[in-house]
Amino acid sequence: MKTFILRIEEDDKAMDLLRVLRDISYVQVEEKENVPTKAQEKTAKLGEMCGLWKGRSLTLEDLRAGAWGHSGVTNDTD
Repeated sequence: MKTFILRIEEDDKAMDLLRVLRDISYVQVEEKENVPTKAQEKTAKLGEMCGLWKGRSLTLEDLRAGAWGHSGVTNDTD
């Protein structure tokens, strides 16, 4: 079985399409409200990380040193 998500901007046209789909014997229609988009899912996952660094005293320089310290990149912004 395949599942499709359709986002239809106009409610009246969405209802017309829904009526047509319900009349087809091999189509099962399941309605869901407020299905999150991929962007909303990514934002939610980012929100789960809030507080990850809580209680740690890290500076931007500490993060840069950890990220670039072994790759030979030097700080040339000084």
